[in-house]
Amino acid sequence: MVHSSQLIDGSNVTAYIGQLALPKRPTGIIADNTIIFFEEPPLLPIPGSTTASMTLGKNNTPFRLFNDDGWEQSKIISQSFQISLTTYFVKNTSPIESDTAFAILDAAALADEEEVYVKLRKFLGLDTTGAGTTYTVYYTYAGTAKVVDFSENLPADGLAELTLTLAGSGKLYIGREKLIPPAEFYLGAEPFTLDGGEPLLV
Repeated sequence: MVHSSQLIDGSNVTAYIGQLALPKRPTGIIADNTIIFFEEPPLLPIPGSTTASMTLGKNNTPFRLFNDDGWEQSKIISQSFQISLTTYFVKNTSPIESDTAFAILDAAALADEEEVYVKLRKFLGLDTTGAGTTYTVYYTYAGTAKVVDFSENLPADGLAELTLTLAGSGKLYIGREKLIPPAEFYLGAEPFTLDGGEPLLV
């Protein structure tokens, strides 16, 4: 019996949170098959994350055409997205960005109108085609969202688990993103590195 992990080269995933200065929301454009983000807030990696999922939904309304033998057609009238995260609080991380990330999530969970910026990056590989520069390439999901479900489990063993759901407020940006290395946080990976990367804006 061969496990699927022996057949497929999996992708590391990074989860980030950012505090917004409303009414500004980050935007993105696609240029040369790469998404470029503008006016992003400082991004804080969420350490100890074990699961991240994104659901994209389309709301439709049915209608009928007289010459279509009674079959209903469907017209998309709106779109929405939802991101779910499961993470374990990690203490003694250095520097202490993790505390700030959790504080942003806590504040958003308590305030009905508080919006945060959430980003998921799936590592695709390295791009060495640039002139003397190696870029880290991700497939990215990013958007503004509100925390609509927040649950924290505090067992006696001290392994505090946080589960939350973020409902999108506005557009979800999806596409390839290039960063200048070094590598960043990954879901389930240890030890964590906090060096981060700089967005490619050219």
